[in-house]
Amino acid sequence: MSNTIQKYKDYVMTGFMKSVAPIAIERASGCSVWDEAGREYLDCFSGIS
Repeated sequence: MSNTIQKYKDYVMTGFMKSVAPIAIERASGCSVWDEAGREYLDCFSGIS
């Protein structure tokens, strides 16, 4: 498990919001990002997409 996900579990209080599984981004290029498992995602949160 990545350090980022462990810190999320340790420090983020999800009691007041819907809990969603965090994605630990390993790399990015343009508007695509890849997680640690190699899955590709489209970055729609940059404000430019």
